[in-house]
Amino acid sequence: MAVAKKAVGKATGGKKPDVAHAVDLALKVIDNPAVIATLDRASAAVKAWAVRAREHREIRASRPVTDTQRPSDVKSGRFVDRFGQKGLEHRSAELRQAAAAAFPDPTGEGRVELERTLDQIDRYLAAVGRLPLVKRKQGHWKADDMLDRLEDGLVRALDPGRSM
Repeated sequence: MAVAKKAVGKATGGKKPDVAHAVDLALKVIDNPAVIATLDRASAAVKAWAVRAREHREIRASRPVTDTQRPSDVKSGRFVDRFGQKGLEHRSAELRQAAAAAFPDPTGEGRVELERTLDQIDRYLAAVGRLPLVKRKQGHWKADDMLDRLEDGLVRALDPGRSM
């Protein structure tokens, strides 16, 4: 029995999906020297967020794949809100708050792109949340990767001397 081949890129014209493309564009904007100059003037709260994000990433990287608990999860008492759909929504909200604090001008170049990208990620998460378990989990992995890339880019821009 012959198996039909998948039409790769046919639906999107060979381009990346909208959300992944938006993440790439946001990362390019974050790397812009004018945006980095704005981030250099960011408040101490934003820089503290960047330090926390870096620490969480280092801790997650050093733990086994099955251990998903973050250090702050135990203290906060909201452990169930830190993984799955809720965890991704929480990370998106934290990133949105950090972007709002880092870019005081709501129409500034970096903030507009980040807000637009986070809106697309939130819509993606809403759509993925209605899928069956296996497809939902795959969507969560993609959303996690996109949020990781955005967090990495913002943290690197806030502290260029140190890479993640």
